[in-house]
Amino acid sequence: MAQNIKPSLFIGCSTEALDIAKTIKNKISDEVEVTIWSHGTFQSSGGVLQTLMSTPGMYDFGLLLLTPDDKVEMRKENESTQQYSVARDNVLFEYGLFLGQMGQNRTLILKEESVDLPTDFLPKGPKEGVKDASNIATAEFNLIPTPTNKGNRFQADPKSLKEACDKLLLSIQEKNKSYDFRFIPSTALAISYFNNFLFPVIKKMLDNSENMLKEHRCKKFCFHLLLPKNITAPNWEINEWAKIKFNLDSFKVPGNWRSFEFYRYPEEFEKGVLHVADVPTVLTTLHTTVENYIGGDKQKGFKEKRSIEEKELRNFELTINKLIEAKSLPNGIITIDRFEIGNEEV
Repeated sequence: MAQNIKPSLFIGCSTEALDIAKTIKNKISDEVEVTIWSHGTFQSSGGVLQTLMSTPGMYDFGLLLLTPDDKVEMRKENESTQQYSVARDNVLFEYGLFLGQMGQNRTLILKEESVDLPTDFLPKGPKEGVKDASNIATAEFNLIPTPTNKGNRFQADPKSLKEACDKLLLSIQEKNKSYDFRFIPSTALAISYFNNFLFPVIKKMLDNSENMLKEHRCKKFCFHLLLPKNITAPNWEINEWAKIKFNLDSFKVPGNWRSFEFYRYPEEFEKGVLHVADVPTVLTTLHTTVENYIGGDKQKGFKEKRSIEEKELRNFELTINKLIEAKSLPNGIITIDRFEIGNEEV
């Protein structure tokens, strides 16, 4: 019987809140693999920002502790300037970084009750709810009064912190039951398509070019990678649009174990040149992943979905171009052509 793998959690906090972070780790470590930022995270040869940028991809969850680390003077709407307790700016930056990469479901917050929040954190509603973190914070806790704090380290009230840890653990267990579509795999798909399919086929065609060109009465060949400008249609429909746009017919390239079916441009496209083409079927994986990433509200998510798909298609193309350069293939042997799905001009 397979053992359950513990979800991994990264804790970010100020130096003053490290004791609280260690207490949280001790309370949930039976169920969660916890790493605190101070335990070797920034000992690599790269800079702090570079390390931070790669950190969210290494964990299932991120937890940021918001404690009253600093005092700032701010003037809020319809108020005079006042002093507020706020979390350390680095911790808020890390929250944004994790939020952008992991999403709100897997970027968690434990907040000390007195900490003032940026207004962007607040739910829609009355302006006076400045400290209301119910829409972003997993739980809140209290600190032991300042006179008992030692060495500038915060000490949490044991009862409130235990309750917060119980809520945190429950949240992690619930959210860990479902797969999180936080990573759109355009880079991985491009690498897989190129290494496992495109490059071996091009190499086979180059090795067998003399016979292939003689059979088709051509002097040279060129391979076209056809990428749609959007992937709002199923793969078979994308292929049909490509055939219509470029007037393609079927073409087979013999392989070691089986033949590979591609498309061929008409002879009049360029005399004496065999133009072979393919539409990557892996693009349907991108489409499905983005659909799940956006969620069920198709009307609300259409614009966001299109933007993500277009960005990922651009990234797919850039990755393929980098891989072509790395393999030092003959200049111009592979070209990438983009086309619209629909009646627009190519």
